[in-house]
Amino acid sequence: REKLSLPTEFTNLERIENTLAAMATYINVYPDDSTHTASLQVLLAWFGREQQRTEISLKALDRLKAPTTWEEARAHSRIAEGCLFAPIDDEQLSKQAIAAARLSVTHGYGNDIQKKYFQHSLAIAEYRSGNYAKADELLTAVVEFDPDGERMGSSAMLFRSMARHHLGRHDEAKADLKTIADRFKEFATLSRDELPSGDDYNTIHIALVYQEAKALLNERAGSVAEKE
Repeated sequence: REKLSLPTEFTNLERIENTLAAMATYINVYPDDSTHTASLQVLLAWFGREQQRTEISLKALDRLKAPTTWEEARAHSRIAEGCLFAPIDDEQLSKQAIAAARLSVTHGYGNDIQKKYFQHSLAIAEYRSGNYAKADELLTAVVEFDPDGERMGSSAMLFRSMARHHLGRHDEAKADLKTIADRFKEFATLSRDELPSGDDYNTIHIALVYQEAKALLNERAGSVAEKE
């Protein structure tokens, strides 16, 4: 299979369209490639292509079968996370993705490193389901395993920030958000017309979750300021 690369920046709309079209074509040719499918889910979310993200995500979920191997379970986990890491409005997609994340853990985790990937995906599903205490428990395990991680640990810390916000643990929520803001200083001024530095999809994933978490916590801060 030809390796797809992601440009570090897009200078015009044509390059964005060409990249998205090339990746969509690749997924049609290799529909079982959950890694590239999840990468396309991330990129579509970043550029606000929600209808296309929903269509691709539903097709990917429909292809999944009950996992009998670790690799199949990981595909469930990866596709589910690609659906749930950013908010989605489609109720059917949300239910199927949450079910896929929960089904992925029924086969077993594998080794300790593999376990954290499953826990991370399951934690996001629990968060999107409104199970904030369970999400916090799973996310804390991931953060403790990978405290300085530029992908899994950072993503887990941001989701934990949002979960703790909903649990009323606002100081802890702000502390987690600040840790990521300090780790990725460019996020403060990053717009959706550009990409984070680097050449992978992981930083885009984190940037999207960071923007969601920041908006959620700032919403409360504004509400508190108004009351004062």
